[in-house]
Amino acid sequence: MEFGTMQFNSPSQELIEQSFQANDDNLLAAMAAAFGLVACSDALLEHCETTRFFEIIRTSERLSNLPWKEIETQFENITQEILNSGHKGREDALALVAKVKSNETYRDSVISCAQIAVISNFRIQKVEERALKDVCEALGINSEEI
Repeated sequence: MEFGTMQFNSPSQELIEQSFQANDDNLLAAMAAAFGLVACSDALLEHCETTRFFEIIRTSERLSNLPWKEIETQFENITQEILNSGHKGREDALALVAKVKSNETYRDSVISCAQIAVISNFRIQKVEERALKDVCEALGINSEEI
């Protein structure tokens, strides 16, 4: 991954489905935190970012029975905490991400979630790239490998 010229493949629908079907609170919290860290990296959460993110992940019939209101509420709470608590909110979010670093499948899910957040406002910003790198570091992953 090169800053300023970040390129990556969007996560597959299958990976997205597996992530949300796991229904593991630690995974969902880590995914929400990764999304929030990237989406809020410019100190602003654009409505289009959240809307597009959920449009992308809700496109699967296999996921239609998930408790989306609860998932959206969790994402909203974590992103608001990041925005409202500054450095502490960011550190708390990175701690949520780090909780799943020992599970390779969960790590992939969290990275995918962060990648979707990077592209959800239709532009890639350096602060988002930095936030994605921070997510990778919290997961013990070299950001050059994604």
